[in-house]
Amino acid sequence: MRVINLHLENFQQFKDKKVSFGDGHMSFAGRNETGKTTVANAYMWLLTGKAYTNEPNYSPQTTKNDKLVHHLVHGVTGLFENEEGRFVLRRAYKEKWTKSRNSIEEVLTGGTYIYEIDGVNTTKKAFDEFVTATFGTAETIQILSKPEFFAENSSEMSWQRRREIIMKLTSDISDEEVIASNPDLADLPTYLQKPGGTGTYTVDQLKEIARAEVKKTKEQAEEIPARIDENTRNRPNKMSVAEILAKGEEIDKLKQLAVAKDQEAKQLAEQDSDQARRSKMAELRIKMSERKSKLSDLHMEATQAAQDKIIKYHKLYREAINEQEQTLDRKEDYKRLLSENNYNKDSLEKRISELQEQAWEGDVTCYACGQNLPTDEIEAAKEAFNLLKAQDLERLNAELKDTVDKIALVKEFLQNLKPEEEQAAKNVALALAKKEKAEAALKEIAPLNVMADEEYQALQEEVDLLQEVRIDEGRQAEIDALRAERNEYMAKVKTLQEELATQEQIELIDARTAELEEEMAVAKRANEIAKRKVWLAQQFSRTKAELLSGPINSFFNPDLLQFKLFDELKNGDTVDACEVLIRSKEGNLIGFNQSANRAGKINGGLEIISVLSKLYGISLPIFVDNAESINDLHLADHEQVVALYVTDKDYELKGESINQKGEE
Repeated sequence: MRVINLHLENFQQFKDKKVSFGDGHMSFAGRNETGKTTVANAYMWLLTGKAYTNEPNYSPQTTKNDKLVHHLVHGVTGLFENEEGRFVLRRAYKEKWTKSRNSIEEVLTGGTYIYEIDGVNTTKKAFDEFVTATFGTAETIQILSKPEFFAENSSEMSWQRRREIIMKLTSDISDEEVIASNPDLADLPTYLQKPGGTGTYTVDQLKEIARAEVKKTKEQAEEIPARIDENTRNRPNKMSVAEILAKGEEIDKLKQLAVAKDQEAKQLAEQDSDQARRSKMAELRIKMSERKSKLSDLHMEATQAAQDKIIKYHKLYREAINEQEQTLDRKEDYKRLLSENNYNKDSLEKRISELQEQAWEGDVTCYACGQNLPTDEIEAAKEAFNLLKAQDLERLNAELKDTVDKIALVKEFLQNLKPEEEQAAKNVALALAKKEKAEAALKEIAPLNVMADEEYQALQEEVDLLQEVRIDEGRQAEIDALRAERNEYMAKVKTLQEELATQEQIELIDARTAELEEEMAVAKRANEIAKRKVWLAQQFSRTKAELLSGPINSFFNPDLLQFKLFDELKNGDTVDACEVLIRSKEGNLIGFNQSANRAGKINGGLEIISVLSKLYGISLPIFVDNAESINDLHLADHEQVVALYVTDKDYELKGESINQKGEE
């Protein structure tokens, strides 16, 4: 594709200017403000409605003293030539002035555009469709006409879009090929397999899942020691069998001493009493002893029963918690499967949509001689393209149907799991309530206090009345001292009994500690496996980067540039990128958007255009602005390059042909 000439009509500073571009490469030179960049803007505005310079809200209107000149038609007419012949395009803009009913003056109310193809008025839609069919999209026109457009980051050309285009130069590498190329990745397929054999993860999905697992298992492993410490903080010291037997013997001995002191006190109280009173007191004391024994047995039974219930319901509670956790784990697995399949579904739908929009864009001319290819070869290429497209659509639609079926199945699993989840929650709540009730019941059991028993208290009062009259103060003090000794012995008995009772808690505490230690070991093992998955995913990305970068860069002259298709992050990850690196005179590679010199950028851009022209199957005129900073302009492989130079000697725009080496 060549531009033969452009006719600028009231376009910026040009009132009526015809610019001819000769038969090949051209240079236009002039001082500043002579219209060099305006010519490039006119070309781009004619085809796309945008400026070559990317000025926002660009207008072709003429200004004078910084004010618009009104009532003019501003336009560009271009004569172009391709393999089918010559054709003319025109885009123009004129203001719209309106006179209101009650005013004699016209008011500017907007503007309208004029579109022509070969001198015939047409609509904007028809004009744009013709330009797209002949030159390509607005993006394609900018890519193939502006050396810096493709490599320079901008709102119209992000690195993601640049990468998407450049990847079309070669076929992608399958995950299987990447894995096979690196022995370190041998066990990656095992981790890519989804639970239950329902499919496989992508490497990126595995990486995200594994990272979450690393964080989760690390937190789990770190919090368990505190839980173990809390569980064992009040753990009594475990006694040996010998210690337990010794304490039992000590209890028996103390009880005997207490009984002896009690007997001494009773004997003192009964001295100097008549036989009837002594008999009555003896009878009362027997009843008191029997009542006390019965109360002690009842208290022991109640305490033991409460402790048995605590052990029983604690076990039931742990079992209910474990069952609930298993149910919730299954739910999370299903939810993760649902999320993954929804992601796959969206991805497949997007790929199907993109594939359906693809059309054959192959070459219709011979790359070597420029002659039109035979019609049968073109049709064969189209047929092969359409056949491959149909096969890909069939495969993707089959995968989509399979994924939709899986989504429905997982949703059914989740729905069926709800009753089980609700029942598990009820079981936990019920077991917890029973456990807490049993613990509360144990706390409510007060220490044995026989004097709180009305029957025992009544017997004691009778005894006190019988001995009150006959016991003098000295003897009473002696009796009280004996009873105090007896009470001290019984207090020690109680302390020893409580120490023995604590031994029953040790089994529960030790069992829970063992559970927590096993949970911590499991979490640490899971953490190591998760870290292994992350490392494998990173190694995969790094390997794929190395395998892809070579084929892509093989299309370009290594003395001019290379594409950097991946970035390595500090955490070891390799992420997609697409940066053009320009080769400096010293042989170093410098980022296009960093400090690469302008000559390197322009010649690198021309190299990119050369390769992408083959990809798109079309060659367009290329405009190089500010070309005076480039000593050697690489023109090979380009049909038409227009170089715009700033000079001090030319007060008007001057055009000349230039040869293949970039020299005038």
